[in-house]
Amino acid sequence: MKIELVQKGDPRLKKICDEITNFEKKEFYQNLINQIKEVSVKLYAFAAAAPQFGINKRFILMISAVEKKVNNLKELEEFKDNYETTPYFNPKIIKMEGLQFFYEACMSTGNVIGKVPRPYRIEIEYQDIDGNKHHKLVEDFEAIVFCHEIDHLDGIEFTDKAIDLIYDAELEQRIEIRKNNPRKIISKDLGFEQCLRQYYIDIAKNLSIEEKEKLRKIIEDKSCTNCCNMSCKVNTHIYGLDACVAWNNEELIGKTKILKKEN
Repeated sequence: MKIELVQKGDPRLKKICDEITNFEKKEFYQNLINQIKEVSVKLYAFAAAAPQFGINKRFILMISAVEKKVNNLKELEEFKDNYETTPYFNPKIIKMEGLQFFYEACMSTGNVIGKVPRPYRIEIEYQDIDGNKHHKLVEDFEAIVFCHEIDHLDGIEFTDKAIDLIYDAELEQRIEIRKNNPRKIISKDLGFEQCLRQYYIDIAKNLSIEEKEKLRKIIEDKSCTNCCNMSCKVNTHIYGLDACVAWNNEELIGKTKILKKEN
């Protein structure tokens, strides 16, 4: 089976992938893994997910979950790694803790980069290529990579969760953005949703009356969609929507998510 990279806009990227049960087809999956690795390494990818190659199956490939802190394209090209490759079948996140932000990119979205909130630490369950079950604790930068790829299996792209998006960013520009906006760890403890909720509330405390009024107008016609389990009058979830707001004693304490729209 010859694979090819699927690009943003392809409906296959929005499908929920099927669980893998036919582990007797080990040779078939190993062939796919080899091809995916070859494409990913050429594109400087940390990892990949099956749906990025039109394969509607729940498996991801970790190729190099090492944060490449480089200053320019030349340093990236010279970056040395052993590219140890590990497949994870039917991966499932069972626990998330802490909070960190990183400007993510993706092979399937082209020249787009965005700031995404991710847990600092996760626990996952998965199966290996023989079908054996495993449990793994992942943290720091590696947790970002796992979350990004596992999202793909549920039809979620990083652009759906980004709180800032920059379009038309060529590779060198993306390197510059990451250099100027390094990964930021907010917390290593507490639950992910709790950390994320508190982060936005703290930011909102510094909003002016004019900024709060602007937010109020943005969400006037939006209905509640379970905003991080907060008890609120009007709110919209921060992932994938234009605003996340919460009301406390009639005071707006949320924070907008304004994206740089593609021209």
